[in-house]
Amino acid sequence: MGRVRGALLRHQRVVRMSLLALCVVVVGAQLRWVVFGGPTTFESLCAAIEKKRSYVELRGTVVLRGNLPAIAHSMTIAGKSKSARIKSDFRGKFRLFVVRGAGVTLVLKDMELSGGQAAKKSSKEAKKMPMLADGGSVLVYGGASVELHNVFFNHSKAANGAAIAAHDASSVTVRNCRFLNNAAWNTGGAIYLTNRSTVWTWSSSFERNKGSVKGGAVHANQGSFYRSVGCIYRRNAVKEEGGGGWVVGGEGTMAESIDDLFFENKAQYPSAKGGGVIVKHKGKLYVSNSRFVGNKVPTDVGNSIWLEPGGALGLLEGTPEAVVEWPDDVPGPTFARNSADVQLPSKGFMGR
Repeated sequence: MGRVRGALLRHQRVVRMSLLALCVVVVGAQLRWVVFGGPTTFESLCAAIEKKRSYVELRGTVVLRGNLPAIAHSMTIAGKSKSARIKSDFRGKFRLFVVRGAGVTLVLKDMELSGGQAAKKSSKEAKKMPMLADGGSVLVYGGASVELHNVFFNHSKAANGAAIAAHDASSVTVRNCRFLNNAAWNTGGAIYLTNRSTVWTWSSSFERNKGSVKGGAVHANQGSFYRSVGCIYRRNAVKEEGGGGWVVGGEGTMAESIDDLFFENKAQYPSAKGGGVIVKHKGKLYVSNSRFVGNKVPTDVGNSIWLEPGGALGLLEGTPEAVVEWPDDVPGPTFARNSADVQLPSKGFMGR
C-alpha cells in the first residue's frame, strides 16, 4: 500500500511539473514577438507599449501608420538588427515617441528614427496642448527621462526641436548619436529644451539641421541646462535671428561646450548674429577647449559667438577671446579665465 501511495505522489509531482513547464512555454510564446521573434511590426510595437512591456527588441523596419501610444512607464527598446528602424509612413506624418510623467524613463538603443513629424501648431491637438507641436521624433515632458545610445535621427520636423523636445523639467541623455537633415519650423533644428529641462550630450554629431527663426541645431531656454562634450556641430543653419549652431537664452538658462567643434554653421538673414552660438536674454554659456571654424553671418559681425546685452560667458581652457563679439554701442566685456569645475564654475564669467 505504501509503495502504491508513493508512486501516486511521484506521478502527481510529475504532472504538476509538466503543467508548470507548459505554462512557461505558453507565456514564452506570447512574449516571443516582443523579445525573440521576427521583424517587429507597427501593431506589435503598439501592443508592447499598451501592455507596458519593459523590454522590446526592434528587428527590421517599423513603418508607422499612426502615432504610437504615449509611453507612461519605463521601458527599453533595443535595435537587434542592422536595419532596426522606425519611420513615418510617407503618406502620413506621425510623431514617433511621446514620453511623459515623473519617474518614467525610455531607453532607445542602436536604431534609426526617420521622418517623424509633430502636429502642426494649427491642429486641434496642438491648440489644446501647444507642446504637441514640438519634438518630431521624441517629445518628453512632465519630468520624464529619455536615454539615447547610438540613435540616428534624420528628416524629422516640428515647430521646436525637430528631433527632440524636452519640456517641464524633463531630461535627455544623448550618447554616440547622429542628427542629420532635421528641420524646425521655428527653432531648434535638432534639440529644443525648455522650462528647466536638462540635456547632456556626448560624442554625437549634428549636421545640416535647420531652424527657421533661430537655433540651427540646439535651442536652450527658460532655465534649462544643456551640456555638450566632444560633439561636432557642422553646417547647421538658421534664417532669421541667429545661432546657426546654438541659441542660449532666458534667465537661469545655462549651456556648456567642452571639446566641441563648431564648423561652418551659418545664419542667413543680414540682421542675424551668431553663426556658431548666440547668447541672449540673460543666458549663460561656458566654453572649454572648443573650436570654432568657418562659422558665418552675412555681415561678418558675430561669426562665431555673439553675446547680447544681459548674456554672460565664461571662457575656460583653450578657447580664444577672439571668437566672441558684442554690439559696438555697449561697453566691452571683461574676460576672465579659470580652471574651476566646468559644471558649476564660480568664476570665469565675462558678462555685461
